[in-house]
Amino acid sequence: MFLYLIFTVLTGFLLIVSIPAMLISALVELWRKQDNRFLLKVLTVAAGFIAGMVLAWIVAVFDMNWPLPFWETVYASGHSELYGHTVEHAAETIVLFVLFGGDLAAVATLFTLWLTGKCRVRRIKIA
Repeated sequence: MFLYLIFTVLTGFLLIVSIPAMLISALVELWRKQDNRFLLKVLTVAAGFIAGMVLAWIVAVFDMNWPLPFWETVYASGHSELYGHTVEHAAETIVLFVLFGGDLAAVATLFTLWLTGKCRVRRIKIA
């Protein structure tokens, strides 16, 4: 559980900070060189992160029978005096689960982009 928490917090923080930074640098590169490949890669990783979070939220709502909507769950994860300790603890777990799903999807997207780039490079060198 502790490694799950560390992975989720570190990769979630890195993705939340790095995706806007990469998006800004991709827009600058698009403006300077008129090359949109890096921008498409950044948007693909961001879309993978969001898709993973949505999929994890759907699993949390339907599989775990969670009654609260998403933003109320985020709010409940830090306010035990309003929702009670048991709801706060469950909300924290679900928020971490959703971030973990987004992290895994973003890493899988990055890995897929890396593999497709490797295959294209090999195909070009062979031909």
